Amino acid sequence: MKKRTSAPAQGASKFDEFSDFSTSGDVIRDFAEAIARDIGAIIDPIPDGEIKRFDCPEGRPGNQACWYVLHLDGCPAGAYGSWRTGIRYTWRADGRLKLDRQKNAKITACIEAAKYQLELKEANP
Repeated sequence: MKKRTSAPAQGASKFDEFSDFSTSGDVIRDFAEAIARDIGAIIDPIPDGEIKRFDCPEGRPGNQACWYVLHLDGCPAGAYGSWRTGIRYTWRADGRLKLDRQKNAKITACIEAAKYQLELKEANP
């Protein structure tokens, strides 16, 4: 059975050419599983490209000591960590996609831009 795809929306991401992932739900679930494995928190990530905070499982309720950011545009990628411990992780759904060097360079540039945005936000809470 052939999978149906719709035409890209107007103003689509420059990385839409990489979008051959099975479903965004699979990617979100994979990202949430990585956070659960590395940090121990069970969350339901919102993939809007904005930094979100969540409770550190080792702290008091409402501590909001952990964070994540998830992008689904083109090659899904994200980062997460804990402000309390200073630990940071990066993640991308590369297990589902093979990239050539040029595409990988574009994705790396997006990841670097997201890291820079995070550093600015950390410097100005």
